[in-house]
Amino acid sequence: MSEQNLSLQSHGCESSVFEKLEKIWKEVLSIEFIEPEIGFFEAGGNSIYAMKICIAIKKVFGITVKANEFESSPSLVDLVEKLKLKLSDV
Repeated sequence: MSEQNLSLQSHGCESSVFEKLEKIWKEVLSIEFIEPEIGFFEAGGNSIYAMKICIAIKKVFGITVKANEFESSPSLVDLVEKLKLKLSDV
């Protein structure tokens, strides 16, 4: 089993949501690896990147996420959980 699959299982994240959001973060932050528990701003994020990620989330998932949600849900795992809740409400 790959390290990423172990990470997904240990965090209880739905893999498709996690993988899509992880890809968005990596592209916007221009990084190859992100620790799922690290905060967005710790990973090199800023308000401009947060807005870019919000736009990408809207395109990929069809839901709106506000840039200030990166403060209340700062890690990739936190944001995946928030997205899963929003997707279940749709």
